[in-house]
Amino acid sequence: MAQHNQANPVNQSFDSIKSFFSDISNNVWLGVLAVIALGGAAYWYRSRTVEKEQVAQRVYAEAIDEYQRGIGGVETAWPNLERLVDASYERHASSTFGPYLLVLKAESLVWQNKHDEAIDVMKKAMHEISTSSPLYFVYKTKFALMMLDSTQEQIRQDGVTQLRALIQDKENTNSDMARFYLGSYYRSNGDTQAAQALLIALVESQTDQESMSPWAQKAQEMLQMIS
Repeated sequence: MAQHNQANPVNQSFDSIKSFFSDISNNVWLGVLAVIALGGAAYWYRSRTVEKEQVAQRVYAEAIDEYQRGIGGVETAWPNLERLVDASYERHASSTFGPYLLVLKAESLVWQNKHDEAIDVMKKAMHEISTSSPLYFVYKTKFALMMLDSTQEQIRQDGVTQLRALIQDKENTNSDMARFYLGSYYRSNGDTQAAQALLIALVESQTDQESMSPWAQKAQEMLQMIS
């Protein structure tokens, strides 16, 4: 798919998406390793795929190294990461690391401004990540944010719809994240009233100011800038 370089009305929103990747992705990738270690250990023990999984884990660790180089400002790391996943995914697609390699590729595409390609890859990853994964809703939020920067209006609207659904989903323990980013999106598009309504609702949903979630704290800061 060709790279899209045309101006997009939600570029400011996508700055937030890149910030989202930078702020929490390292913790998410450590979480991936923890989830696989806990959930996959028994599987590996019972199966005959130990060696295959170990090889996949090494490739995943390589990909994480490239990802961290990219976050650290090494521009060449992003195309390197894309090529690494392209060269290794088919061999490791059936491993427990398969979908997470796709997520890393999607992020590499985001940083290369190949937004529509990133959406296609992330969509495939979301089909493969179990809904029972503790990280499922984090990835689903990330997918919605990618859609907000599509060159296609309908896909951007689908991203808004997905964020709204994530806010309402009672099983989503990260709904405050979705609420913050939807408010941020509205603000970046000049809809201050809608942004304020979402951000105020997020702050007011916190029962204890001292243990306020980081997303509610960010909402408070944004409200101060808006008012």
